Amino acid sequence: MELTVNTFPKFTSTAYKKALKIAEDARLLDDAVSVISFFGAIATFGFLNETILKYAKPDMAEYLMRKTTGSAIRERLQAHLVPSIKAGDDIMLITHSLGCMVAYDVFWKFSLESEYKDIPRANNPVSKWLTIGCPLAEPGIRQNLRDGHQQKRDKFPRNVFTNWVNIWAQDDFISHKSKMTGAFGEMRKKGYVASIKDAKIYNCWIYKDSHSGKLISNPHDLYGYLLSDKVSAEVSKWARA
Repeated sequence: MELTVNTFPKFTSTAYKKALKIAEDARLLDDAVSVISFFGAIATFGFLNETILKYAKPDMAEYLMRKTTGSAIRERLQAHLVPSIKAGDDIMLITHSLGCMVAYDVFWKFSLESEYKDIPRANNPVSKWLTIGCPLAEPGIRQNLRDGHQQKRDKFPRNVFTNWVNIWAQDDFISHKSKMTGAFGEMRKKGYVASIKDAKIYNCWIYKDSHSGKLISNPHDLYGYLLSDKVSAEVSKWARA
């Protein structure tokens, strides 16, 4: 359990340096090390297998390795997205970490699997997809997504979301390969999306761990992303459009 503490009024590079001085730096904790080992393992071994579990960030490994788990998680998102798309709602989807992988796979399914051919795609029903703390630029992650081993013509979601905005935090060990414009630039060139944009923030959120009593600074933390003025600005732009 985590207890929240006051954070800095603005998330600047100066504030981030102060946060690292007063809080324990999660970049050096076991979780960061295991994630980097996991990324390295899946990039090296290609298809996921049981051996990779020992390197794993458990939620990501479980999603990618267990078909039943992955299907159940995707269904939770689909259950909300499908009715909204069919109703013609203007949709902005915000995803963090593993959620980015889930959303990408769902978008790909909507694009290319025949069971979703009745979903309207003429006007790219999700007007903005905002990813935060996103691991999708990792080569090992990409090759284990739903389109990872598809033929070139069947790669990438298309005509489901219009604009992709990716926001990554300095030192975030999940999104350290931060540029979606590079990893997925072909989607824009092919006209599958209108735009892909990357932006950097400093995640200055700190919290007190209820067990150790220590202040922790974790650059991947969801709350810090949501408190960023760049994230709120993207939400505001969509709401005012």
